[in-house]
Amino acid sequence: MSRLSRLRNNSTARLARSGTPIRLNVVLIVLTFQRPTGLRRAVDAIGRLETPSDGSVSLEAVVVDNDVAGSARAVVEVAAADFPIPLGYVIESVRGIPQARNRAVAIATERGADLIGFIDDDEEPQPDWLARMLEVRERTGADVVAGRYQPVFERPPPRWMVDGRFFEPVRYRSGDIISWTHARTSGVLISTTKLPAGGQPFDERLQLTGGSDTDFFRRIQRDGGKIVWCDEGVVIEHVPESRSSWRWLVKRKYRVGNNQSLFLLYFDNPSTIRKLKRLGGWDGAGDHRSRPDARRHREGTELVRGARRPLREPAESWGSSACSTGSTSTSKVNER
Repeated sequence: MSRLSRLRNNSTARLARSGTPIRLNVVLIVLTFQRPTGLRRAVDAIGRLETPSDGSVSLEAVVVDNDVAGSARAVVEVAAADFPIPLGYVIESVRGIPQARNRAVAIATERGADLIGFIDDDEEPQPDWLARMLEVRERTGADVVAGRYQPVFERPPPRWMVDGRFFEPVRYRSGDIISWTHARTSGVLISTTKLPAGGQPFDERLQLTGGSDTDFFRRIQRDGGKIVWCDEGVVIEHVPESRSSWRWLVKRKYRVGNNQSLFLLYFDNPSTIRKLKRLGGWDGAGDHRSRPDARRHREGTELVRGARRPLREPAESWGSSACSTGSTSTSKVNER
């Protein structure tokens, strides 16, 4: 019997004994690739998540390892020996984050998930993260609930990076409907009713370019799905020193811009007039560029200015503490 099969049977027996009808089945997915330290933190944090005491929410977690050598197996096996919820482990041998995401979705739907959650292997959801996200979903009827992240730096970033606010993303009020451009597959809950029937939700043609999560949320919103913000649903994101450089930021901004241009100009075969409108700053739903989008344009200018400042200038005021944050994809590379 496979590990997942044992988890399924154990979970079913446990819930049957409780005598409480299960209203929601939530499966949390952690995608990982050769990050044992970060994965250990993420798994431990998931084990501390709060769930309703009446058993009305069934929760389990699965780690999808995109390393064919199975480098994450030992971390998961150690954690699973004394874990408060079912914890599974699978290897997706085809390298690429859309492939790993599709494998995760297949596992979650096989488990009968009503909601799929994604947590990155460099993140730690706060204990009340799930409860807060479910509250917003219940109140708004959202198809996708996106939470915010709070970065914690491995080393203090340079002053110009602090002044440019590159790691201080836009925040929204809980319950606000947000654009697909501000959703990502980390710290998020997705209703399985919005997944394509019999298809792969993440476009595997984007294996090398990145952006399969952006395209996924774009299609959900295009098809009438509601993406809502939860400002109290917080995950801590650990930012390595390698990201505290203008070179990393330039590459990241360039990649994000390329992907969004690709989606808006060529996907769904838009007409020439629609392409021209989108080039002028109109998004796929016909709404003019939002304030957060306009801010991203300003960030490009500030990035060039900031790069001219001395990189050795200290940033004592930040130390290694968390900065005030919201949610955008600036502070991490979601795609390999």
